[in-house]
Amino acid sequence: METHDPLCRRVANATGARVVSVDYRLAPEHPYPAGLDDAEEVLHWLWTEDPGRPLGAAGDSAGASLAAGLALRARDKQIPLAAHLMLYPATAPAMTSPSFAENGEGYFLTRRDMAWFYQQYLPAGPASAPEADLARADVAGVAPAIVATAEFDPLRDEGAAYAARLAAAGVPAQYVPGPGLIHGFAGFVGVVDAADAAVAAISDRLTQAL
Repeated sequence: METHDPLCRRVANATGARVVSVDYRLAPEHPYPAGLDDAEEVLHWLWTEDPGRPLGAAGDSAGASLAAGLALRARDKQIPLAAHLMLYPATAPAMTSPSFAENGEGYFLTRRDMAWFYQQYLPAGPASAPEADLARADVAGVAPAIVATAEFDPLRDEGAAYAARLAAAGVPAQYVPGPGLIHGFAGFVGVVDAADAAVAAISDRLTQAL
């Protein structure tokens, strides 16, 4: 997708991996699980086309949540995923973490934004979407994970909690905090030095995981 072309190029250059960007269907026209279904279809195609190449899943924001859901599906359908990377994922539709109170206004992504996004994506509520309500999902046995968050982000605490939940379930999980950064910092590569440094460090971890 055009919005993420610079980031995809940066990841490809840093890791040496082939990066496939999924132009998945969007809500409200296509609510859950349409986007996740699209991502799974691409993952399955890549696996069958080149079964010897290590597979990873990665995304930021909504894409990070899809990467997490994709890791659950890969586990359940025995698709060998080497690692999955989540940049500031949304994992808890309840939106009750302290960082929603601390950072819910004034830092680009707001609490009101997230409530609207969930209304579009999960019109039947989170109970109908176990792969989106990740704070309640069974994560045991998923691929090794890297979870990155931003300090001034409403989603910060739920991302950190998800990394801890993965580790508690026995999943090799690396947590990468983003001091001084806001939600969406991966879109600032080439513009904000701190974002460049964070993406470079995260890309190094992904390279090692793959």
